[in-house]
Amino acid sequence: MRKALIPVACVLYLLQSGTTARAQVATNLKPPPGPVTATYFGMHNHEPLNPLRRVSIDIGTYRLWDADVNWPNLEPTRGKWVFTRLDAIIALAEQRNWQVILPFAFSPAWASARPTEDAFHTPARLGWSAEPRDLNDWRDYIQTVATRYKGRVHYYEIWNEPNNSDNFTGTIPQLVTLAKEASSIVKSIDPGARIVSPPVAYNSGDGLKYLDSLFAAGIGEYADVIGYHFYIDDEPPERLPVHIAEVRQVMANHGAGEKPLWNTEACWATVWIRFPSAAKQAAWVARSYILNWAAGVEQYDWYAWDNRVYPSIYMLEADLHTPTVAADAYVETRKWLMGSRMTSVSQDQSGFWNATLVRPDGTFAYVVWNPAGTAKFTIPSSWHSIRVRDLAGETELLSSSQFSIGESPVLFETDTLAVAINDARAISAASGSRGAVARGSLVSIFATALDAGPESRNYTPLFQTLGDATVFIQDTSDTGQLAPLAYAGPGQVNFAVPGNTPTGPTVITVIGRGTTAFRATLDVANVVPGIFTANANGSGPLAGYVILNNPGGAQTLQYTFHCTGAPGTCEDASIPASNSSRTSTLVLFATGMAKADLLQIRATLCRQTLPVTIGPANSLPGVEQLTLRLPESFAGCGPTTLTISAQDAISNVVTLDIQ
Repeated sequence: MRKALIPVACVLYLLQSGTTARAQVATNLKPPPGPVTATYFGMHNHEPLNPLRRVSIDIGTYRLWDADVNWPNLEPTRGKWVFTRLDAIIALAEQRNWQVILPFAFSPAWASARPTEDAFHTPARLGWSAEPRDLNDWRDYIQTVATRYKGRVHYYEIWNEPNNSDNFTGTIPQLVTLAKEASSIVKSIDPGARIVSPPVAYNSGDGLKYLDSLFAAGIGEYADVIGYHFYIDDEPPERLPVHIAEVRQVMANHGAGEKPLWNTEACWATVWIRFPSAAKQAAWVARSYILNWAAGVEQYDWYAWDNRVYPSIYMLEADLHTPTVAADAYVETRKWLMGSRMTSVSQDQSGFWNATLVRPDGTFAYVVWNPAGTAKFTIPSSWHSIRVRDLAGETELLSSSQFSIGESPVLFETDTLAVAINDARAISAASGSRGAVARGSLVSIFATALDAGPESRNYTPLFQTLGDATVFIQDTSDTGQLAPLAYAGPGQVNFAVPGNTPTGPTVITVIGRGTTAFRATLDVANVVPGIFTANANGSGPLAGYVILNNPGGAQTLQYTFHCTGAPGTCEDASIPASNSSRTSTLVLFATGMAKADLLQIRATLCRQTLPVTIGPANSLPGVEQLTLRLPESFAGCGPTTLTISAQDAISNVVTLDIQ
């Protein structure tokens, strides 16, 4: 996870708006240097299993709050677990490529320290807000959930808004103890999982004191990410940088200034504010997402997709199915920001705000709005703007140096390069071939001066940002999209070619740290098999293994290669074929066949051609896993070559040795 920056100090001035004092912000912020991440755009969804109420737009993160999957829902009676709903939600999240945040929260009445306490004023939730009476029950809950979802849930959050008495009635030291136990247990089971601190609610600024007390009690030692809920009452989005800076200051005071800060729940769900128009709601959604990132927040989980309970900004109409213009603004803002580097954000003397973007294709773009109302904006000649795009996604070619802009942000798009362009080399990540690559296949792009990591993503889903890298694919239709990334490091980025990429010549633009972009060309085809090799160069020993099923059901595994340790020194290891008392099944890994007819895939080795079984390698996105039984007739074959054919396309040639 990239470390977040502490925003620079904000300069405040007060304006009167009607009868209520409004503190507006004139500031020069210093946004994070990396690209706006795919997971930054989060969402809550109360009823994800209801097709009519399920999130219908693209998001990166799904926080499971108010989704009825807390401890009392999972273990309503001691030892009686009910995972049906949570299992289905996790499966849906995997299908939709959502990163999940799963809160550990609430005590079922049987485990509660105060089982008759009615903090919710709801008889069905008696005792829920209290800490557990016996820590062993909490430990069992954490262990059971973390074990069940190991490798599938990567972020766990401790409780929810503990500074609200309807959510938590225990003490801060007790809450820190719960976090300590959860962190220790989760990481012993799943070392790759991360813990989000108890997310404190803003509560008209009182949350700062509670957060300070949490840190004083030691929460920083048990949290990888700091959670906070920036419900800023009736204040406009332009006040967010001030409140975010206050939280960052508390974090810095306790030595946690470099930890990521996540806004894991927020919107304007309050009785103190009404929105006179849908356009205003859309404008506030866009501005809040722009300004959270500008102030150093790395994730913002909107509450909520299907919420119509509070006077608020709604994502769905009253039918709880039709997206509103606010939802459209969420979608459009995500398109503007995701993968872009926000290089500056400021407000000028005329009241216009401007966020400067370096987009993943290497060009400049500028987001502009005026919270005070519509006025003429003079477009700087240095922008070389060619079109303007609004929150509905409508574009207009520019024919004048002035444009009317109000409280709804607009995007000025240019064809002006913001970075220098250097050449790069793109090849199949398996075969090393510079020829055609397949849709859905894994590709490596190399450039000596590229600096983007190191970061790796060895589990699904792949996201369109990783480390400080983005890869933008410009196809023959003159449209483009971000590619999901598997690795970003010095001199190399691995990415999966999106499955909807048109076939034909394609231009790849990769950007990492610094002011240089790197470009390469690829020819995209439907099917291009590529086999992974032990030396990672597309030739030589196969990177695979055999599974030996011995008499009595015993199973052993032997690799098809052995290495001396130095890169490129792997050699074939002799593997056995099947015999009368044992079966030998070869397992290998490939890419480029996601679009192939599975019934037409064949392997050729030992002068024979055999059908194979193919499926996705779940822990290796963009990679297919192939299996075939080595028949008894292969005994004594010795050194041989192996190729895979699929729909008239032939893979690279690899070697193996069969006894």
